[in-house]
Amino acid sequence: MNERSRIFDLLLILVGAFTALFGTILTELWLIPVKQSKLHQYELIEKRMSMLYTPLIIATASGQLSMIGDLVFHKVYEIMEEHGYLADEEVMNKYLEFLGLCMFASYDDLKEGSVFSQPLPSDVIIEVVRQRKPPLKWSADSLEKAIKVEKEFIQLLLKYYEEARKTFHIGNE
Repeated sequence: MNERSRIFDLLLILVGAFTALFGTILTELWLIPVKQSKLHQYELIEKRMSMLYTPLIIATASGQLSMIGDLVFHKVYEIMEEHGYLADEEVMNKYLEFLGLCMFASYDDLKEGSVFSQPLPSDVIIEVVRQRKPPLKWSADSLEKAIKVEKEFIQLLLKYYEEARKTFHIGNE
């Protein structure tokens, strides 16, 4: 009976060791990486919301302010320059399409004006040159195309923001 008790004890020790080993393997190779992956996804979504989408929505007042205006354009441009890498591909492509339609006024344009605008005062030109934020220059055709692309950009922005917000709130509950 003593021999049987030792074998039973040894068997229990082996079963306990295999259970512990299986638990460790399961935890280290599957559960922890899955949890870290989810945390990374939520972190990325939070970054998109806080550093990119929310500031863009604020800068454009949810599409109420137009990016064809110099102040809004330069604010959106700064945000996209700094955090554009966080944007979903579709949003980034639409922004680049808008950017491709933009033309900046040259120093001569500022000094001489155009058919649509008067020349700027010297102190304003000096400030523009100093800040390196030249105003946008539009033709009738490019303005029409830019407005269309801008509306599409805002729609995509709001769509992706809403998706990110829902995903982030569902994940945190």
